[in-house]
Amino acid sequence: MKHFLRALVLVVLFSTAALAVPGLKSPVRIGVDPTSWRERCPAHFRFHATLTSRGAGVVYYHWERSDGSQTPRQSTAFGRANEEKEISNVWNISRPAGEHFRGWEQFVATEPNFIRSPKMIVNMTCQR
Repeated sequence: MKHFLRALVLVVLFSTAALAVPGLKSPVRIGVDPTSWRERCPAHFRFHATLTSRGAGVVYYHWERSDGSQTPRQSTAFGRANEEKEISNVWNISRPAGEHFRGWEQFVATEPNFIRSPKMIVNMTCQR
């Protein structure tokens, strides 16, 4: 009976580890600092996303912006399920003095599962 219980415990442990598939849990939390800018330009907006893993593995992602651009494909690795990581990206924006700009940036995971964060909006007016 003792050997049966040990074997049962091992089967349960290995089967639950196998169920933890790689990728990210939803939702991805996102923020930006600062949210607005009214100083000399360029403005430096630091976007950050908090990711939580579904399981061990590599996640591929990029950041998309309201101007149609996006960052190169990047990756981060997780060692276990429910591991949290914060990643960030800086967007430097400049406009002519007095011109107002409103834009957004969002995090997009592409592999092994697809997740798009909410858009984080920024506002700025460059001063002379």
